[in-house]
Amino acid sequence: TVLNLSALSNYNAKNMLPKFIFVALFINFSKAIVGFLIDISQIIMITLYNSFGPSMKDIITNASKLAEAGAESNTENSTLNIFTIVLIAILAFVLLWTAVALAVRIVTLWFVIMFSPLAFMAQLVPGLQGLTSDWSKQLQSSLVNGPTLMFLLYLAFSVMKNGMLANPSSSGGNIMTNGNLINYVLTIGLLFTANTTASKASEAAPSIVKNAVGV
Repeated sequence: TVLNLSALSNYNAKNMLPKFIFVALFINFSKAIVGFLIDISQIIMITLYNSFGPSMKDIITNASKLAEAGAESNTENSTLNIFTIVLIAILAFVLLWTAVALAVRIVTLWFVIMFSPLAFMAQLVPGLQGLTSDWSKQLQSSLVNGPTLMFLLYLAFSVMKNGMLANPSSSGGNIMTNGNLINYVLTIGLLFTANTTASKASEAAPSIVKNAVGV
């Protein structure tokens, strides 16, 4: 400001003072602001999880019983057994992968919170605005991929609970009847694409999320 350098014309007192006052005030609340956005994401995730989480054990137990019921020499039951084994294997893999993905999300959010003051301050420093952009992308991704992943798991477990796994001891265990085949294919598809879809959703977040993070 004193030297009045033309190369730093965008950083004169007139342009910098409003930003400086804004950052000076809100950098103290950076953790609270980011925490508020994370809380909204967590509320959505917990609401979805509470819709299927408590019954996960029963659903998986029913899947195992259905696999045992299909272990007869009957061709259709044998086919049903194969589909059930595939379903349980994919379910175990997706749940493990989901646990890893959510753990990575938590660690990412830790760093997002820790670096939030720096992201605010970087708006004032020439050449560091890109840091703020990268930080906001990480925050946006973490806010979106968790609820998206949980929503797809909710759909998959809803199909399992209300479809072919609702009553494993009934005669509805035939894969060729009562829409069981469709339920199997749909559930496997939902489980297989859950993590991929969540990742893509975080990259293409709705504009409202981008605007919220930007604001």
